[in-house]
Formats: sequence, structure tokens, C-alpha cells
Amino acid sequence: QKKTVNGYELVTLGLITPTNFYPLDFSYRFSNRRYEKATDTTVLKPTGAVAKRIREAQSLGKPELAVNMVKQALAKGIDAAYLLIDSWFSSPKLFKSILELDLHAIGRLKDTKTLYLYQGQRLRLSGLYERIKQKLVKDSELGCLLTSVPVHCGNGVKGTIVFVKGYKEPELDSTQGQRKTSEPKWVAFFSTDPELSGREVVKKYILRWSIEVFFKEAKQRLGLGKEQSRSFAAQIFSVTQAFVRYSMLAYLLEQDPSHSTIGDMFHQ
Repeated sequence: QKKTVNGYELVTLGLITPTNFYPLDFSYRFSNRRYEKATDTTVLKPTGAVAKRIREAQSLGKPELAVNMVKQALAKGIDAAYLLIDSWFSSPKLFKSILELDLHAIGRLKDTKTLYLYQGQRLRLSGLYERIKQKLVKDSELGCLLTSVPVHCGNGVKGTIVFVKGYKEPELDSTQGQRKTSEPKWVAFFSTDPELSGREVVKKYILRWSIEVFFKEAKQRLGLGKEQSRSFAAQIFSVTQAFVRYSMLAYLLEQDPSHSTIGDMFHQ
């Protein structure tokens, strides 16, 4: 019918190395606003891996799925210093869950109803920005204004909020004449690591952009999201296959630095 309907979301965990990005794990989350005529998928083996993924997709939210994947990665021996998350996942509850895993988190914040304790006052993100915006200082390396503010969350989590004015996300496509996405006047990042400077928080968060590059490459070249079978097991296999393909290309790219991108390696 040439139209798009809500189906499921893919929650993805990856490992950023000094030279590349590797997809590690994924979980499904069924949309609450999915196509009204959609039918629930059924499986022949109710105790199998496919049934487990379906139950998780139906009963768990994206933050819970994310924490579960981090736990599994750590249990498998994956060693990491930080979990980098976008604004959808950032919340005091998730930050607390990650700290309990002996891991630090850095996430971009949205201006929600969440309150942060600063100098005896509980303030929303926008209210906190109004309090400290005169403290913004130009950073010569990043080329934007920033300042760091120590805060406490309502659940006891201590952290640093880094406010940045003039921050721009890297671009996936630089097509001439394409409409540019307008950036907000200021952005904020939360870090659970008190040892990090504001500059380091922003520099580390920018590394998260490699997962966006992964999605673009995997969708355009490796078949991610292109599986047309109605079988849920086939969907799982298709995503797994795309992840494995990307990981193989990323590994080969590290062995042969003459290629500059995954795309170059794919064409070769």
C-alpha cells in the first residue's frame, strides 16, 4: 500500500573501540501505537529464545531492555569504561542502574519534569540553565561555550551536568541543498563520573555518533530492516545476520587501514 505503519523498535548495544564500532546485542520493543490490525505473533516453542524475545518486547520498556543488555555484555567479559546514551534513555533511574553495575554513564538530557538539586534548590533543566548561563566559557578545543554544574538527583545519584551552547551533532549526510536540522540554542549532558571535565564529557559523548553511522551503513548496505518475512524468528535472524556482517567488515577494516570506511570495504 506504499505506507509505513508502527511495528517494533530495535534497542541496540554496541562497543566503541579506539578505531571502530562493533554491534553487540539487540532487543525488540513492540510499539504501543502499532498498526491496529496487527496480530500478535505466535511461536511453536513457548520456552525457546524466540518466545523469550517476544515476552521481553511485550512487557519491558526500552530502559529495562537496555540495562539487561549491558548486564549480559558485562557477564560475557566485555570491558568498557562508560555507557553512552542518547536523551531518550537518560534518566536518574537508569543512571542509578548503571552505577550499580560498576559502570559510569554519560547521556544527553531532555528538559523534562525531572528536578536536579543545585545549591539547595530543586530545578528543572531549563531553570538550572537560566541560573548558570552567565558562567558559560568558550572552550578553545571544542569551539563552543560550556560550563559544568555538580548536582544531585532525587534518587540520590550524584553527577555533573555540562551545559553547552553552540554544540552541533556530526552529520551523516552532507548532501548539497539538503535542509539542515536546526540545533537547539543549548544542550546538556549528564555524567556520573565526577573526575571528568566538561570538555571530556562532550568529547566522549560525541563518540556515540558511531552507532548512527552503523545504522546508516547497515540499513543501506547490509539488509538491516529489510526482511519481509512475517515470521518473528526470521526477523531475529535477519538482524543478527546484519550485525555479524557489519562486525566482520569492521574487523577487516582494522586489519587493512587502506580502506577509510565500512562502505569502501563493503564495495571491495
